[in-house]
Amino acid sequence: MLFLPQELLSKEGKLTEKERVLLESHPAVSYEKVKRWGEGYEATQVALQHHEEWNGTGYPSLISGENIHRWSRIAAVAINFVARVTQRRYRNSLVGYEAMKQLIKDQGVRFDPVAVKDFVRCLGLNPPGSILLLSDGSIARVIEMTPANLLRPVVRILIDSFGNVFREDRGPQLDLNDTPKTFIARPVNFQDLLEAREHQTPG
Repeated sequence: MLFLPQELLSKEGKLTEKERVLLESHPAVSYEKVKRWGEGYEATQVALQHHEEWNGTGYPSLISGENIHRWSRIAAVAINFVARVTQRRYRNSLVGYEAMKQLIKDQGVRFDPVAVKDFVRCLGLNPPGSILLLSDGSIARVIEMTPANLLRPVVRILIDSFGNVFREDRGPQLDLNDTPKTFIARPVNFQDLLEAREHQTPG
């Protein structure tokens, strides 16, 4: 993507057919660059195939299933997740939980189901960095997942149930596995939370 025109990458709205073809040329360009840099076979295949999809509807070669290199199948899952949680000029980012739900929905269609399951197992349903509303009314950031229970990560409190706000590195750390009465109510978008607090009027 580094070799594509910036105006193409920042364009809002639908691409023209010519722009779409140019955009979809970047895996082939990347392949040639990585090959020229002397990287190994696996790296060149990731560069070439990271937009191929499990059902054969990706690009540039429309290959499918296990014909796609294993590393490319793993990279495709990670790249899609990052794209979904990254703020774009033309759309809002998804919270980690919603991005994970989309990946799970697309497993066996766009993505290798084994790669998706391994990705979720590594990061959890609420990946590190996710902001959560807990059942006691506190707001916390996920700092570590626990493989034994994907629904009970280790979190750091940002705003406690009394409304006290902590610096991000100073809040109490809480392992939800050790607090059975406290659970995840729902994920939240922290930017929306900040904006809501800014617009609150004194009671």
